[in-house]
Amino acid sequence: MAKVEVTSHANEVRAALRSALETAAKMIGGSAEGHAKEACPVKTGNLRNSITNSFDEMDETGHPADGAVTIYVGTSVEYAPYVELGHRKRNGGFVQAKPFLRPAMENNRDEYEQIVNQVLGR
Repeated sequence: MAKVEVTSHANEVRAALRSALETAAKMIGGSAEGHAKEACPVKTGNLRNSITNSFDEMDETGHPADGAVTIYVGTSVEYAPYVELGHRKRNGGFVQAKPFLRPAMENNRDEYEQIVNQVLGR
């Protein structure tokens, strides 16, 4: 009778997937950050220059901590929500929204999907 030996490569597969997902997250985050900066209204450049991106780190098994990779694109500038969403002035007038973050994500979904397909297809 022939002897059969089974070898698991699960750890290598998980490591490769983790690496690919991190690569895709970095690429998407960088692209989305660039789109947000392009769409950001500029008065002094402070808001545009403050836009950054990051993503959730994965655990040691290569799984995202909450089951999905989350990419964050944003800014810590305190007046950013007023620019993105618009706001009422003290005199009762309204300053129109000049969205730059939401469109950077929503208007480029096809590009981000292509990035994921490209990276995972390697």
